[in-house]
Amino acid sequence: MVIVAWVPNPGPPTSPTPQNTPTPEPTRTPCKLACAGDCGLDDSVTVDEVVFVTNVALGTAPMRDCDAADVNADCSVTVEELVAAVSNALGGCGSINRARGCEGCF
Repeated sequence: MVIVAWVPNPGPPTSPTPQNTPTPEPTRTPCKLACAGDCGLDDSVTVDEVVFVTNVALGTAPMRDCDAADVNADCSVTVEELVAAVSNALGGCGSINRARGCEGCF
């Protein structure tokens, strides 16, 4: 004698109900002081860097390649910031600095 039991199909497996998981806050990059116009972050401003900062001001070079060009972190390079870069090229770094890596103008 064979006994056959019928078991109903429960359907596809169910997954747990998704819960709202808070998105973690992005980690801020620590700020590093950079000499105005010091694209290489080597505490000196070269003529090549002054030319590059000028090109950033003219819009022909990307600011992301020289964050130190934007002294006041307003995402643009002004005549005053160009003068600061030239001043640092002539007299050494230290006359005008800005925090680098805190904002982002990209």
